[in-house]
Amino acid sequence: MAVSRNLPCYIIGPLGGFNPTFNSKMMKLFGAEMTIVPVEKVHNTIEEKLSELKSIGKNPYFIQGGGHGNLGTQAYVDCYREILEFEKANSIFFDHIFFASGTGTTQAGLVCGQLIHKDKRNIVGISIARKNPRGRQVVVESICEYLQEKNISYNRKQVDDNTHFEDGYTGDGYGKKNLDIQKTQKRDAAPSWDSNGFRIYCKGI
Repeated sequence: MAVSRNLPCYIIGPLGGFNPTFNSKMMKLFGAEMTIVPVEKVHNTIEEKLSELKSIGKNPYFIQGGGHGNLGTQAYVDCYREILEFEKANSIFFDHIFFASGTGTTQAGLVCGQLIHKDKRNIVGISIARKNPRGRQVVVESICEYLQEKNISYNRKQVDDNTHFEDGYTGDGYGKKNLDIQKTQKRDAAPSWDSNGFRIYCKGI
């Protein structure tokens, strides 16, 4: 998008999260300036780059990681509406929605959609990085920020009650392998049966 508008693009990411991929090859091919630093230095590096660009008269547009912010939250408020439309068209109702929760934007948007439409279902974010209580608090803050910006009245207790953030599966941290993960990847078990009589297959990834 930057190249098509003849705009320079600066990508700042955490060390360890940028192993060579097709995406990283495309970034280099299109001429993006990539700065890779330890994760604890990402925030300050971003702030320094923004200040540097502004000091020379530029007007940078900052896209937050994971689409964090009200614009990203809006995308999943829209997604929630699409879920409702799908349910109606197919005469189905999902009583649980599970997904990976990183920056919290997906979860914030889905919970906002739930509150706006006054639905009763369990929306459960499975953390891929943050631990509680901070992980859950980030989601709650994003929900409240969005609802306030849109002038939508809400009950804080209801926000708390609807925000389910599970941090029991983060392992050794974001993007880090451990023995359990390796076993799961290598396993190619014979089919077995669950308690409901359904056949279970587990193929190696």
